[in-house]
Amino acid sequence: MEERERSRRTPLDSRLEGASTAAYAPPMQLSELLPALHQLPRADKFRAVQFLTTELAQDEGGLVPGAEYPVWSPYEAHEAAATLTQYLREQTGPQ
Repeated sequence: MEERERSRRTPLDSRLEGASTAAYAPPMQLSELLPALHQLPRADKFRAVQFLTTELAQDEGGLVPGAEYPVWSPYEAHEAAATLTQYLREQTGPQ
């Protein structure tokens, strides 16, 4: 392995390499994982967040990986705006 590649290695790299040959590798402690995550390139950090979000969603149940879920947006919500305007006028009284 070249010296440059060796200097960029993280504890996570070493664990992943050993995992394929070992029968069991104990899980990383958070104190080991955080510095390894800190050293990742930006794109890999996003992949890690995506992975953890998916894991948490699956644990919660009800969400299916890869499915699309609608998200409400106030964009072009004219009826909602009219309702809110009416409510505010009722609360503040005539001006």
